[in-house]
Amino acid sequence: MKRSRGYVIVPVLILSVVFLLAIETSLTLLMTGLRDSRRREASLDARQLALSGLDWGEACVAARHAGCGDVLLLSDGEVSVRVEPGPIEWTVRAEGRILRNGKLLASQTLSRRVPRPPDTEPGGIFAPPVEAAPIFEPPPADVPEPAPPEEPDPLLDSRS
Repeated sequence: MKRSRGYVIVPVLILSVVFLLAIETSLTLLMTGLRDSRRREASLDARQLALSGLDWGEACVAARHAGCGDVLLLSDGEVSVRVEPGPIEWTVRAEGRILRNGKLLASQTLSRRVPRPPDTEPGGIFAPPVEAAPIFEPPPADVPEPAPPEEPDPLLDSRS
């Protein structure tokens, strides 16, 4: 019996379709993995921006600046910092946002409680920082300088 050539092409076509389906599935999984890793990276970057904003807000409160809430613009995102005063401690909130081409990719909001800075004036919310005294004060002009010793003490001089 002779086999007809038309029947050979059917298994070849079936194997080709199975092979192409396997390639498509692996490419889909690869692209999904890339998208997920980009999302994770953007989320981690947004968290780092929020942590930096918390540090900035805490330093601003410690320095007793009046306007600690601000939006910090960066090359790949922005950080929105808000400070909410309280009677004992203040709450610093920071939201880090990762932007690419004007589109929001990831956002992360964190908060931290910081102790209220002490006031130096009664009743003031933020008092100006206390200026430190100078480290070195020159002596008054009317005090004479001490005279140098005339002769070295032979007991203290080890060269003789």
